[in-house]
This record gives sequence, structure tokens and C-alpha cells, in this order.
Amino acid sequence: MSPLSAERNNIRWAILALISASHIVGASAQYGISTLAPFYQDELDLSRAQVGLFISAFYLAMTGASFGAGWLADRMGVGKTALHGHLSVGVCIGATALAPTFAWAFAGFFFCGLGYAFLNPASTKGVMAWFYRDERATAMGIKQTGVPAGGFFTALLAPPLVLLVGWRGAFAALGVVNFLFALVFSSLWREPPDNVTTQSAAAQGLAPKQRPLDVWGFLPASFGTAIFLIGQMSLLTYLPLYLKESMGFTSYWASQALAIAQGGAMVGRIGWGVASDRLFGGRRKIVLLHG
Repeated sequence: MSPLSAERNNIRWAILALISASHIVGASAQYGISTLAPFYQDELDLSRAQVGLFISAFYLAMTGASFGAGWLADRMGVGKTALHGHLSVGVCIGATALAPTFAWAFAGFFFCGLGYAFLNPASTKGVMAWFYRDERATAMGIKQTGVPAGGFFTALLAPPLVLLVGWRGAFAALGVVNFLFALVFSSLWREPPDNVTTQSAAAQGLAPKQRPLDVWGFLPASFGTAIFLIGQMSLLTYLPLYLKESMGFTSYWASQALAIAQGGAMVGRIGWGVASDRLFGGRRKIVLLHG
């Protein structure tokens, strides 16, 4: 490996670490909704259905804005898109710390979801730019590990933080962390010296501008992902409340149980990514079916 190739290889793994950290920080706001639910439910006088609507508000906004966020990521680039995403998440999740009512908190989580929508396309575009096709599932698995890792650290650290500053202080802390990380990401992000996506397209005899977007080809994977998310978010939303109300757990230990669930998700995402690249030779469908 030439010195130039070795340097590029080191940089891309550092970039992947930065992208993964972006997911960890962004997901901390997302999972703060369910992790802190046992603490704010009583004070805001919320039913279980209302707590569930907070997650619905977040994902409704994220889903509705994802296509537009991807379009902006193509035009603004990864650095600016992630910057705007983290700034928005930071401001909105921090605003929920002031919530006196269900409506205020619902609006805060909704707008937080709009900001979070910027992070997924930006990070995915970053992986596509820095990694070749036969490495992307592994890189994506590592990158996506940031999502459950954010849930893991939130479930682990937020409850003790609540004991010190209350649930409002915990939400404010999540906002500050996202706001500051926006500046960190923007300063550390680097564009690749050569575009791997362009090289992959050239290897297939197609220039990037000659490759039309196959929207219909994405639909089966999108619907499959939606089905997975129904089970995932049902578990993550109501696990702390179930353990508290039905199993007699304290609010602290009910929230800590999320850390165990997220730990398993971290292992699985990396493991299936490596399996897709190495064991199944880059075939993605068979991995999706096994999952």
C-alpha cells in the first residue's frame, strides 16, 4: 500500500468514527423521549398513549422530511447538512425541557424529528463517498451502530443525570451536546480526495449522470424497514413504562433496561454488516431475509 493510500485509509476510518459519533449524539435526543418517560410522565400528567404519541411525532416528522433532507444533502454536502441537523435537534430537544403541557412537548419532539431527518442521508452519503462497494455494508453497520449506541448511553447516563438536575435538566443537556457537536462535526468533516461512488459507476461503464434514480427499487426495502421499526419502536417506547408500571421497577432501573436492549442492537448491526460483505459476498437481500 502506497503512503498516499495508507493515509487515505486512515482518514476514512477517522471519518467513519466521526459519522458514527454523529449518530450517537443525534440518537441521544431520540431515545431520550422513551428513556426519560418514567420521569416526566407523572409531572406532565400523561397517559401511556400520549407518551407513545411523542415517538409518533418524532418519526412522523423524520419520515416526512427525509426525502427533502436527502435532496438537500446532495446539494449542500455532508458537512453543512449534518451541521443544520444537529443544530436543529439541539434547539428543539432543549426546548422540550421547558414544556409545561403535552402540546408543547409534542411540538418540541416533532420539530426535533425534522432536524434528525438531516442526519441519516448526510451520514449515508458520507459512507458512500469514502468506502468502496465491497466495504459499505461493514461501514454502514458500524455507522448505524451509532443509533443504538446513542440509546445505550442515554439509557445508561440520563437517569443518573435526572437524579442530579431533574428530567428537564437532562433534556437541556441533550440539547447542549447536540448543539456543540454540530460545530465539532462541521470543523472535522473532510470530503474524500476521490469520489468512490464515481469510480464504482465508471467500473460498470456508467457515468453518474447517466444512472437514473430507481425509486421503485427502493420501495421493497423501505417497506421492510418500516415493518422492522414497528416492533423496534414499540419495544423501546414502552419497555421502561411496562417495567415501571407492571413489573414494579423503579424509574431508574426501568430506564436502565433499555441499555441492555440497545447493547444487543449494537452487536447485531456490526455483525450483520460484516456478514453481508464477507460471508455473503456483498449480497444484501439474503441478509435482509435472515434479519
